[in-house]
Amino acid sequence: MAYFHRVINADELRSILSHHPNGGKDDQIHVELALFQPLLDQSILAACRNPDASYTEDIQPYVYRAPEVILDIPWSYPMDIWNVGVMIWDLFEKQHLFSAQSPSDDQSSEYHLAEMYAILGPPPLDYLQRTETSWEHFEVDGTCKDLVPIPNLSLETSERSLNGDNKARFLDFVRKMLQWVPEKRHTAKQLLEDTWLND
Repeated sequence: MAYFHRVINADELRSILSHHPNGGKDDQIHVELALFQPLLDQSILAACRNPDASYTEDIQPYVYRAPEVILDIPWSYPMDIWNVGVMIWDLFEKQHLFSAQSPSDDQSSEYHLAEMYAILGPPPLDYLQRTETSWEHFEVDGTCKDLVPIPNLSLETSERSLNGDNKARFLDFVRKMLQWVPEKRHTAKQLLEDTWLND
């Protein structure tokens, strides 16, 4: 079960990810409550789950949804790693990485996946083959169906708060969390050892 700290050092970014004091699994994230109060108000961390199970129901506010949630692929704790990646982005950039909205401001899985496609590149075919829902959005070669335009986005052009080596290390850190394939996302333990957090 997840737990929340009630006291943190707000200037210590690495306190976002912490080890469970009783030996929790590496793929579990324990979020510092005070740092994320504005995000908690949107119910990102609404449920504690069994770490050894997988789930298929919708979870997360639209802008924070991991690709496996959108595509009806069974999800588990790597989805939390995705959430940390997009929340850290929000904290640094003061805006969402993914708007997940159509031009008429409606929530849209098609626009959300198109933004992911622009930023992450095409998803691996073996990942798309995990669910039939994929073929509603993607062609058999992994390219996006022509349902909505692919935006001209990248992590490099979207990141405007950092420069030089610090920007490069930050983007590398974010890329370790924002992966199509959940199993390719770094664990909380690996992220705690990242050079961007430790320099």
